[in-house]
Amino acid sequence: MENPNLDNIVLALLFASDEPLSARKIAALVEDVTVADVKQAIDAWNQRADAEAWSIAIEQVAGGYRLATRAEYAPYVSRLYSGRRKLRLSRAGLETLAIVAYKQPVTRAEIESIRGVGCGSVVANLLERTLIQITGKARVLGAPFLYGTTPEFLEYLGLNSIKDLPSLEDLEALLATEAAGESAVEGESMAAASRDLEAADDDDDDAAAALAALAQTVEDTLSPADETYEDGDAAPVASGARLGAMVDEPVNRPLYSEPQPAPSPEGNAAEDHEADDDAQAHRE
Repeated sequence: MENPNLDNIVLALLFASDEPLSARKIAALVEDVTVADVKQAIDAWNQRADAEAWSIAIEQVAGGYRLATRAEYAPYVSRLYSGRRKLRLSRAGLETLAIVAYKQPVTRAEIESIRGVGCGSVVANLLERTLIQITGKARVLGAPFLYGTTPEFLEYLGLNSIKDLPSLEDLEALLATEAAGESAVEGESMAAASRDLEAADDDDDDAAAALAALAQTVEDTLSPADETYEDGDAAPVASGARLGAMVDEPVNRPLYSEPQPAPSPEGNAAEDHEADDDAQAHRE
């Protein structure tokens, strides 16, 4: 039997939670309530919010639900954080994040092959920010780690699943539009994020070419209270066409293994050393 106060209970749980809650999780926290009841309550609440033009809505993101302010109130909310330092990603970070998002699971060597430069510190930076994670080991010589995106990545983007990413064709169109100086914000999933695009450097078209709608949204939504990280790697000059080629390049690798536990710092160091040795042997 549905709880008559279910909508208020859901609202209280989402308000108190620091991460999206799934309908199954909410149902488990409330007695005599099904997943369908929870979803129905959320839909009814959003309909009321739309009808009465409330400033808050319940949005579905990263496989769960969270409270979010509507886009028209973003300028006022941003003033709350105006005195804080915004966390930003470099072009190298944006480029690497795009490759992982579209090519996952992918090894660091494959990322470096696509980008054309080393990216050890960039990968470490993205791991530190929990935008990517280790998902397993490749069944190749040395068993290098495989990387993929995280639920936090989806949450920052306002996406419900990785399938909601724009297609490569759409991404190339967005890049071409951005390069022409027009708005690159299109698509229902990007609008749901309620955030405008801006380049990592407003005067640098390469930043827009690095990821356009996708990664820039990640950059703009990272916690402004965090400190800025420096990944230190120089990024190659990338045009919109080049980025499209980057994420469209095939990755040839045997089947990968099941996900493994996150390694210790010593394990990361060993991987870095091993990769350096492999690179040296290749040059010889």
